Amino acid sequence: MNTCLLIDDEPASRVVLRELLSRFCPDIQVVGECGDVDNAEIEIRNLKPDLIFLDIQMPGKDGFELLRRFPTQDFSVIFITSYDQYAIKAIRFNALDYLLKPVDIEELIKAVLRFQQNPKLQIIPEITQNTLYFNRMDPKLVFHLRDKVILISLNEITYFEAVVNYTKAYLSDGKMYLQARTLSETESIISEHLEFLRIHKSVVINSHFIKSYTKGDPCIITLVTGQEFEISRRRKTEILHKLSTLQLRHVV
Repeated sequence: MNTCLLIDDEPASRVVLRELLSRFCPDIQVVGECGDVDNAEIEIRNLKPDLIFLDIQMPGKDGFELLRRFPTQDFSVIFITSYDQYAIKAIRFNALDYLLKPVDIEELIKAVLRFQQNPKLQIIPEITQNTLYFNRMDPKLVFHLRDKVILISLNEITYFEAVVNYTKAYLSDGKMYLQARTLSETESIISEHLEFLRIHKSVVINSHFIKSYTKGDPCIITLVTGQEFEISRRRKTEILHKLSTLQLRHVV
């Protein structure tokens, strides 16, 4: 069982979140609650939670100030806030997920599942741009991170996920790179590689990492890394046809 700490200046919000976790995420044990940054810092150091649910706007000091006090985080962070303008900043602070109030139960379950599948997800804060290095044997995306150039094989990328005007690239080794491109722009760069499938408006998956998929409604794709995605109804026929023509393989 993983432990978590609830940090929110609104007691009612903490009560709701505690109840949701108890009912829908029973493997997560709430070990404490805080309503401000100073007490939260003390509780994190004392309780050493695996996960914190963190509000952003709190009296005096915000959630980002709390994270600045932990240059090396040994806990995961899920932001829960009433405001969506902080999404990119939250990602730069190594947030595992970003949920808006009132919390959607399905989104909460997905966020917790993502934590449980990879509690030590490594996040590379921000990539300024990326291009494709064409190598027929092993095509790579070229990421320019400040004064460093990083080449990542397309075969290492399990899926891309849209977040505002950025795109998250998830790798099979547990790392995640944030690209300063929209998902559509990323998709256009890799368009010649048919193994990448846009299953709905927010996700492009690498079909080489598919473990299974269902044919009914809802149509669910499961990756070998554990993530599950629902294919949009509008794209279902097209995606199932493409999958039937692809030879799926397991990646160890």
